[in-house]
Amino acid sequence: MKVETVKVPIIIYSILIFILITFISILFLNFWGLLLFRDIDFLLGSIISVIFALKKRKPDQSPLKIGIMVGIIGGFFSTIAPTIFICAVYQLSINWYFIYLAILSLTGLVIGSIVGLLIGYYYKKKDVKAKYSMDDEFYQGLIVK
Repeated sequence: MKVETVKVPIIIYSILIFILITFISILFLNFWGLLLFRDIDFLLGSIISVIFALKKRKPDQSPLKIGIMVGIIGGFFSTIAPTIFICAVYQLSINWYFIYLAILSLTGLVIGSIVGLLIGYYYKKKDVKAKYSMDDEFYQGLIVK
């Protein structure tokens, strides 16, 4: 009897990386943020996870779509673990849980979507440039020697 393994898409791994890096940086970096609440933590997690997703994607997948998906989904899911941790450690009520979750979700969604869009756009332009390079046989045929 042959056991088949389940292939997990790279997007799931990237979202898990986003969650872990953001949670670990919230635990160890005692920095509240520059523009948004805990923005440096989300920035660190989103950059690493989006770059990981775009380097491991299949050639036929859109880098812009993958970057935005990882940024938005990872930005939202990475708010849950720190919220539970902070509310459990400081013994905050359920009202504070939802307030903290809303504030962190706003930061995660904004930072994740912006980073996913920018890095996805960069990889899209990089793919187009590699696809239509001057070393192509078509362009070499046009050059007069």
